[in-house]
Amino acid sequence: GKYLGLAAALPARAEATACAVDTECAVASGQVCRTATSTCVFQVLPSDTINDDLRAAMTAANTGAGADVIVIGEANASIDAGSEDVSLQFGSVNFVDATLGAFTFPIVIAPLTIETSATVNVLLDGTDAVRFFLVKNDATLDAQASLTLKNLTLVNAASPRAGGSVIHVDGTATTT
Repeated sequence: GKYLGLAAALPARAEATACAVDTECAVASGQVCRTATSTCVFQVLPSDTINDDLRAAMTAANTGAGADVIVIGEANASIDAGSEDVSLQFGSVNFVDATLGAFTFPIVIAPLTIETSATVNVLLDGTDAVRFFLVKNDATLDAQASLTLKNLTLVNAASPRAGGSVIHVDGTATTT
């Protein structure tokens, strides 16, 4: 299945800055205007650098307490544009990240949604070696950490201390 079945209620929250065109967004950090909702989102396009691009977008989203959205694929893609499958495998070749330890991506410290566009299917495989996300409040931000995942498939995530794809310490995690 394409959907991960972890569910926890999160209050509704607005996406980032209102916009009508890309130039009204933080274009330098990878944001574009999602015209259907008039909101700025981080866009991560499927490519050879998708892992690094997703990490960079998460790092940029963590710089402020406001809610941010990362879209994997075209932020304004129509469902008729054809589809693309993205499969990222972590943990092979003894994956180790000195900063993140058993986690694959930066710690989520501000409200964040990561979703796919209508044309992209995303599979993250931890190869039984790593977890993907840690959601944890940060004392430097005046925000409740939260992570919402939409239409991503997370498989084979693990850690020597505690298993699972998403661990939340102080924050909240939910998926649809």
